[in-house]
Amino acid sequence: MPTRTPWPPEWIAAVLPLVALVSVAEDGRTTSVVHTLQRTNLVADGGRVLACLEELRDAGLVVEAPDREGFVLTDAGVARLELGRSLWPSFARIMERSLDGSLLP
Repeated sequence: MPTRTPWPPEWIAAVLPLVALVSVAEDGRTTSVVHTLQRTNLVADGGRVLACLEELRDAGLVVEAPDREGFVLTDAGVARLELGRSLWPSFARIMERSLDGSLLP
């Protein structure tokens, strides 16, 4: 597994919750979520993923799975994921235009 990511920490902090929701929706087993996020090179260690999952749980977006081996999305988590999926393309375009200077007058 990677020992560090190339991404600035503030970028990771901004996107990790949404990416974690996607991963939980696909396979909510804790080990799967950790491995998926490590493979994306967004996080280097499982500790940050577990902390994110706890934050999502505390926010009511995920709950512990009945088998206690992972998490499942709540209705609020599904809604947040759908919102993130619908808004992300527009957000990405704005960021790209901001960074290439095309938003400047």
